Amino acid sequence: MDSRKAVLFISKSDSEEDIAKIRDMLLNAGIEFVEYNIDEEPAGCCGGFRTETPALFAPEGIFRGVDGIARYIKARMDGSLYSGESAYW
Repeated sequence: MDSRKAVLFISKSDSEEDIAKIRDMLLNAGIEFVEYNIDEEPAGCCGGFRTETPALFAPEGIFRGVDGIARYIKARMDGSLYSGESAYW
């Protein structure tokens, strides 16, 4: 079965220290992820894409901020997250 990677949403308003900390936490936990900078999204006809950053869109849910992402990593390492198949993700 192919595993789905988490997507780390960042923006230029995030501190480099926070982003570096999140990257290190994810890498140390062995969690595969890709980064997506929302500032690089073209505005288009709908006014562009906005979300609170940093945010991690993981197969198990959405986790916002350094603390939220840290709680996700801890719960995943403890095995206390729900891990079901999603029809949409």
